[in-house]
Amino acid sequence: MDKFLLMPDIFQICILHNTAIPTGMDLDLKAALQEGIKADRVMGEKLKSMLTSGPRHITKGLQEWNYKDGLFLYKGLVYVPNNKNLKRKVTQLFHDQIMGHPGQWKTIKLITQEYWWPGITEFVKVYIKGCAICQTTKIKPPVKVPLKPKEIHHKEYGIPSQWTSSQTSQP
Repeated sequence: MDKFLLMPDIFQICILHNTAIPTGMDLDLKAALQEGIKADRVMGEKLKSMLTSGPRHITKGLQEWNYKDGLFLYKGLVYVPNNKNLKRKVTQLFHDQIMGHPGQWKTIKLITQEYWWPGITEFVKVYIKGCAICQTTKIKPPVKVPLKPKEIHHKEYGIPSQWTSSQTSQP
């Protein structure tokens, strides 16, 4: 029986993305986010100018923010501007298309690996509560009906009348 020794130079180390499905940035979504940042005057242009050419004492407080390729990054996550349509597109991407209705917490986990906006958790909760597919396929616990003692008619079961609670003995 012959033995072969494989040389280490023929092996590669592969690093996987930290999600189950590496998504990358959808080009249409990227363009929509860039336009949303331009349209969001409060956040867009002011933050961009502070990050790129603002005084040090102001930019020091913005260390968690970056501006790259027309997008804002907050702690390395793509910032989604205050635009319901953009937030809905991002949520649809992860909830409806990529993972196929994984539920509230898994959807939040998937989105927050790549995107961020203030109130993301509440937005996703409301979105999923309005998702017809999720609401119709959601496993709901059975309704618990409180137990109520059955009224026993003493004549029906041959129980002596002095044993029933409906009659009280009077002295």
